Amino acid sequence: MTIPVCLIEEHHEAYYCWHYFKEQGWIEKENNYLLHIDHHDDLASPAYLWDFSKMPQNYEEAREFVYQALGIGDFIFPAVYEKLFSVVHLMLKVTPEEYENIERVIKAKGTELLVKKYIPFIHEKYRKDPKSPYAFFTMRSGGLNPIKIEQPLVLDVDLDYFCWDDSCATGTKSTIEITKEAYEDFQTNRYHPFRLMAKRIMQAEIRDGKYYLNCVSGKERDIIPDKEKMIGRIERVINWLSENQICPAAIDICRSAHSGYLPSEEAKFVEEEFLHRLGKLYDLKFYNLL
Repeated sequence: MTIPVCLIEEHHEAYYCWHYFKEQGWIEKENNYLLHIDHHDDLASPAYLWDFSKMPQNYEEAREFVYQALGIGDFIFPAVYEKLFSVVHLMLKVTPEEYENIERVIKAKGTELLVKKYIPFIHEKYRKDPKSPYAFFTMRSGGLNPIKIEQPLVLDVDLDYFCWDDSCATGTKSTIEITKEAYEDFQTNRYHPFRLMAKRIMQAEIRDGKYYLNCVSGKERDIIPDKEKMIGRIERVINWLSENQICPAAIDICRSAHSGYLPSEEAKFVEEEFLHRLGKLYDLKFYNLL
């Protein structure tokens, strides 16, 4: 069996891969299983810049939605809201962990997605209602222990899983050129909106006669694990997939090098080692959607 694979640069692009998988008939239109192997849960649910009464209807619209409305940490719940996934399985640790299941519901309210714990006496009556405002799903955590999965499964891998030892760290500094007026406003207005964020991460600077606004992190960069340790983590995941006879219907793999969650100097090594071992386990066919 040949398994389709999409390589993506940053993780929010997985959303339009899933729509492509659906359009190609590789996964079901609803009630698939998402196996999310990542150091981060990517379950942020902010107020999006999107009206959720108008969800993407095809792959091209899904691409537009990704680049207009999604970030790299909030792309899973929109797919759950569409009922594309009825199980979201988070494998965040590189060591065995017992599984925990929590039943949840999700609904839209304008530009927000509201995620709540499933309460039978409140929500049960909506399960069989085709016009229900709720989508029902299971949140599963844990991994690398025995498991049996029978639903159509999307394997969603962020390569930072094999490298970062601190899931909060990022190695990049983001910058954008601004006008002199914008620079002066930032420097003189003590109540500038970018100064009143929950955490002070914005700075303005002059460099080579030009003006810039920078988004920075005060956190020191982690020590990158050695190659032997990264290979060991890759092999544990591959062995777990094999031993549990997990056969994905489709796979997306995120590099995360632009964001810095996978250090750029190790990105090529991690990608090649993972794809080499994954290719021994499955017959893979690659699709370029970027």
